[in-house]
Amino acid sequence: MMTVPRPFEATSAEDRPVTFTIQGVLEDAGSANSTGFSVTNAVILIVQ
Repeated sequence: MMTVPRPFEATSAEDRPVTFTIQGVLEDAGSANSTGFSVTNAVILIVQ
């Protein structure tokens, strides 16, 4: 059997769900703020 590398892996010592929040930051020349960056919507992943 071939093992596929994973970008991340998490285990819980207790039998509880693990929650990940993934959000991006983009360089955006047309952003409404002076920093020139925008933040993407977040994706929340609950692994049970």
